[in-house]
Amino acid sequence: MGEKQLSLELLISELLSGTRQYGIKEVSMEQYEVVCRRLKRYADGKGVDAYSYELLDGFSEQETARCRSKEICPEYLRFIRRVIRMLRTLAETGKIDFCSSRCHKKYLVSEPVSQL
Repeated sequence: MGEKQLSLELLISELLSGTRQYGIKEVSMEQYEVVCRRLKRYADGKGVDAYSYELLDGFSEQETARCRSKEICPEYLRFIRRVIRMLRTLAETGKIDFCSSRCHKKYLVSEPVSQL
């Protein structure tokens, strides 16, 4: 049996709605919307309307190339990757993960500092 395909448009809509409900400021919401529109245009150009890991990988590679050619800055590429990560998490778990990748790393305290 094949796996159920998620509509990219529906997934993006859910991401933007959940992000807005989370309390992200409107100026930041505009950036989320811009990235999602670019992703949708990329998918449309590929003739795809369903979410897939491969689609997001291809989009990420395209945006990385834009960064290498200095069309976008590294900070914006980092934001694009955050949106991609959030979409993946939403597709896989049904929940939006607002934690940055740094939230998942543990800070290791050195022995001398821990003795303080």
